[in-house]
Formats: sequence, structure tokens, C-alpha cells
Amino acid sequence: KYRVILDNGDSNEFLIRDIEHEDLRSDEISAVMKNIENKVNQVASKFPEKMKTELPTHIGYLKDVLLSPNKSEAVIEHKYVTSNLNNLSEQKVYQ
Repeated sequence: KYRVILDNGDSNEFLIRDIEHEDLRSDEISAVMKNIENKVNQVASKFPEKMKTELPTHIGYLKDVLLSPNKSEAVIEHKYVTSNLNNLSEQKVYQ
């Protein structure tokens, strides 16, 4: 299950099998990644020292590989970013 929190504050849980694959254009990917990057940068000062630079760097890597044909690397970067964001959230480093 994935918990999704919408911009209006509502949250829902979705099963991975219920989420359809979405093909985004490169400009849409850039916009989504810029939004994620901005949100992470807003709270990065609360991160443990290592994550202050490492997580934003890997978000940049993720953006780059999402825009490239190397989808296997995108999976690796996505897992890295999401697992670290989940860990930080569990530690209540940011909300």
C-alpha cells in the first residue's frame, strides 16, 4: 500500500496494482522533480548532516535518469530517494 497525501491535505491509501503507469513528457518530469526538489530543500535544514547534501544530490540524479533512456538506473535512484524520505519521515525529521 502507498499512502498519498494530496495538496489539500486529504490522504488515501492505494494498492500498487491499482495505480496505473503514467507516461510523462520530459517537461512534465522536470516540473514534478523540481517540485519535489523544492519541497525537500525547504526542510533539508532539519535533516541529519549526511542527508542535507546527499538526498538533494540523489534527487538530481533521479531527475537526470528519468529523462534518460536508462530506466534501470531510475529504479535504483527512486528506491534510494524514497527509502531515505520514508526513514526521515519515520524519524519525524520532517512532516
